[in-house]
Amino acid sequence: EAFAPGQVYVALSRCTTFEGLWMRSKLYERAISCHPEVIDFSMNETDAGLIRDMIKRGKSTYLLRKVLYHYTLRQFAAAKMALLEAINSSEPSTAQRAQHFSRQGIPRVISDCQRSITSINRGLEALEDPTPSLFTKKQRLNVKERKHLQILGKEAERTLGMIKEILKFNSASKNIFQPPIINSQYLQALQAMKAELAGLMVDIKEKAAS
Repeated sequence: EAFAPGQVYVALSRCTTFEGLWMRSKLYERAISCHPEVIDFSMNETDAGLIRDMIKRGKSTYLLRKVLYHYTLRQFAAAKMALLEAINSSEPSTAQRAQHFSRQGIPRVISDCQRSITSINRGLEALEDPTPSLFTKKQRLNVKERKHLQILGKEAERTLGMIKEILKFNSASKNIFQPPIINSQYLQALQAMKAELAGLMVDIKEKAAS
């Protein structure tokens, strides 16, 4: 005999199959009961639709954080994929917040690229007139020069790659945002820096070959 609410459920829930199940007495309907507190709880539980909405918003927030994370690290290819995934999450606020952050971040990216270009130009200028106190022998000069050019080349390649990725990011966003994330002024600045970096890389390769 069942003497407590939920006892039948607890007993039968332990069985994984019907094989070997043996009952000493007939199971009557009155033996199956539910505790009043459980009924009250089930009546006040969160609506399933509300739970689904909360899950959707939580997913959108997670995807937005992915966009911000990759964007902060200048990983624009990954940021683009995360952004598209966030847009497809059907949460309008996510797209708006991602768009706002991206626009706010563009000036910082341009500033970073400009600093890199300035550093590369200064490095190339330093190679034109090496300080005698630093390079006392011709052989020493060549070793230092090649190592310095290698560093400048990697920096130019990294910066150029970053600009190309953000331009791709902007192109992909045109189908989503109007107006696009990058305005015409910043777009011209990025295109100009892209051309300047391409020229600097040619100069670096020519110097390295000489």
